[in-house]
Amino acid sequence: MVTQKNTTILTEPHYLGSIYHFAQLLAHPVVLFEQYGFFEKSTCRNRCFIAVGNGKLMLSIPLAGGRQQQGFLKEVQIDYSYNWQKNHWHGIQSAYRSSAYFMYYEDVFFPFYHQNYRFLTDFTIQLYTAIFQLLKTGTQIETTRQYQQQYNPQLVCDLRNQTGNCKNAAQLPAGFTQPIYHQLFAHKNGFLPNLSIIDLLFAQGPNTTALLQQCLS
Repeated sequence: MVTQKNTTILTEPHYLGSIYHFAQLLAHPVVLFEQYGFFEKSTCRNRCFIAVGNGKLMLSIPLAGGRQQQGFLKEVQIDYSYNWQKNHWHGIQSAYRSSAYFMYYEDVFFPFYHQNYRFLTDFTIQLYTAIFQLLKTGTQIETTRQYQQQYNPQLVCDLRNQTGNCKNAAQLPAGFTQPIYHQLFAHKNGFLPNLSIIDLLFAQGPNTTALLQQCLS
């Protein structure tokens, strides 16, 4: 999919979204996050994939009420009945501590796994804020105040419900060129495409933004 520049892009917040997801976002100066759509299970709203020694590892944030989610996205709460933060942070450290830029960005991500956020979208949107600051894109973040079925396509690129299925994340869409970079476990797994943005960020550091901008044609 080719995105248009100089417009707002509308999407649901993802947890440490994919490389393709961030390439789409960076093609627009304003990112508008949907808050009033309904939560869908088995999506990237609360899960992502990273590369580990035996392939891909899914990191999934548990939700209060489990899979029986009702209500708006902004109302979905995180379940802290077990220490998922410790597990996720350990997984990230184990996967990326030897990456070229992990040591430079570790302190940015550490707080997200050592303090509690009640609502899922509060957590994920704050992660976006931190990542955009690392990418130095000047991206402006906004959130919806009510649900709107349709937007003027000349003003808003509406990607709601289009890029949220994590099961199909490795199926690269037309118009997207996967950047090739060094992955720590490529000698075991081969190259794994379209993982979480942190896979690219920890490997390429300041070069990440330029690579993302070259992904779409």
